[in-house]
Amino acid sequence: MKMKNMIKSLIAAIGVALMMTGSVFAADVAKIGDTNYETLADAVAAAKAGDEIVLLDNATVEGTLAIPAGVTINYSDNVVSVKGPKGEMSQAINPSILVKISGTEVTFEIDEAADIDAKQKHAYHGLYRSLVNNMVVGVSEGYKKTLELVGVGFRVSNQGNLIELSLGFTHSIFIQLPSEIKVETKSERNQNPLIILESCDKQLLGQVCAKIRSFRKPEPYKGKGVLFAGEVVRRKSGKSAGAK
Repeated sequence: MKMKNMIKSLIAAIGVALMMTGSVFAADVAKIGDTNYETLADAVAAAKAGDEIVLLDNATVEGTLAIPAGVTINYSDNVVSVKGPKGEMSQAINPSILVKISGTEVTFEIDEAADIDAKQKHAYHGLYRSLVNNMVVGVSEGYKKTLELVGVGFRVSNQGNLIELSLGFTHSIFIQLPSEIKVETKSERNQNPLIILESCDKQLLGQVCAKIRSFRKPEPYKGKGVLFAGEVVRRKSGKSAGAK
């Protein structure tokens, strides 16, 4: 009985993970008694105490994405192009992954005939689904990151996409941001200066944030440096406090 409960909990956890990632199963993939279900999530939702969920042999994983309103997706010559209110992006897709666009959904399938290792095919399947999902979110909603400058005398200003940083060194640091990034700086009285970055490109935004952060990484003794808004730096006591 304990083993059945453990298996049921494991299946339920897999179902939740699949719902979070947007992955679904094709055809009838699970059953409870004599009732078949098209998705494992449906079977988990319908299961009652003591029910046993059985996975069917024809279960195959597909990745699907919903296309929000205002976003158009095209697929041609192994390139997915996504266009929306926030911008336009494209991503090359490995030929081992088949992309099908129907109505308001995009489906990613593995081409079993492709001459690539099976493990690599499954890796590509999850990779490209995530990359295209990031593009869809980027062109429809956009991504936003806020950096906070913590330290006495730390300042920041910008002229267009050129940022000037004063981070306690004998010189100022200048960085020219790509045109795909929108930047805003805030310096208010008795508040730490802020750098607000927005873009439809999640990867580029992360790289820019990492570059700015590398100029003065947070240190654990006084907590000074360039931090993400809301980030908590794990502090150390220092030698003098430890010697007491």
